[in-house]
Amino acid sequence: MLNAQERAHVAQVWDLIAGHEAPFGAELLLRLFTVYPSTKTYFKHLGVFPDEVHLQSHGKRLLEAVGVAVQHMDNLRWALSPLADLHAHVLRVDPSNFPLLIQCFQVVLASHLQGEYTVEMQAAWDKFLTGVAVVLTEKYRWHKSSAHSPPTTLLVLTQTQKESTMVLSPSDKSNVKAAWDKVGGHAAEYGAEALERMFLSFPTTKTYFPHFDLSHGSAQIKGHGKKVGEALTKAVGSIDDLAGALSALSDLHAHKLRVDPVNFKLLSHCLLVTLASHNPAEFTPAIHASLDKFLASVSTVLTSKYR
Repeated sequence: MLNAQERAHVAQVWDLIAGHEAPFGAELLLRLFTVYPSTKTYFKHLGVFPDEVHLQSHGKRLLEAVGVAVQHMDNLRWALSPLADLHAHVLRVDPSNFPLLIQCFQVVLASHLQGEYTVEMQAAWDKFLTGVAVVLTEKYRWHKSSAHSPPTTLLVLTQTQKESTMVLSPSDKSNVKAAWDKVGGHAAEYGAEALERMFLSFPTTKTYFPHFDLSHGSAQIKGHGKKVGEALTKAVGSIDDLAGALSALSDLHAHKLRVDPVNFKLLSHCLLVTLASHNPAEFTPAIHASLDKFLASVSTVLTSKYR
């Protein structure tokens, strides 16, 4: 259930999108298909390489459904009931696709709204979109033995990188290096912002920072953000040997910190949103896909020594 402030944040962002549903929706689908190619399975009518016309047409319908949800935030089940029936009885889209779509939606919002897409707005939209995903899949017939389960707030991010653990290609490596060059001397700043986004959107992550002052701009958040930025800069510089470059950090997490591996995926998501917000022109779908794979690889290395 969204509180009054969260509803206001969702409505404020939607006011900036309204009237531009087609281009927003087209970009959302393009990012989804680029970062998570398996999602194309449910859009065969768009073709293997959908053109702008088809993307805009389906993207508009997608965003219009979000608009209906925004108008009826207090009664999503009623507003989205026909769409929930469609997904449950006709489309049968794999529920894990909704978390993937939400992740890409957040990046689209960040890249377009930039500084206006605040930490608070991200948290509100994450909660809102998760609620929409739950409604759209609640009429599915779930079974204990089923490979799928209803999307939840946690599932939204734990599922986002399931396709990203593949080996980085030469093109991916070039994209990651180019993107990090744009970060320049802002790595510490972006690391701190990503942490703030994570703490607000996913409060359970605060468990591992009980001694921190988690208020905006605190010295501890800035200090840890610097560590995050430095670790990623080192990883980018040693992208051909992530295991070697991050070995000491991997040992630290495996034998001392024991951070829940899920938290790395949550932070990775917030890093993508942060980078999209600050470097929108350079944060293309291809760059997005490469960074997603890179961050998934870093997360894998950092948890590789867990028992």
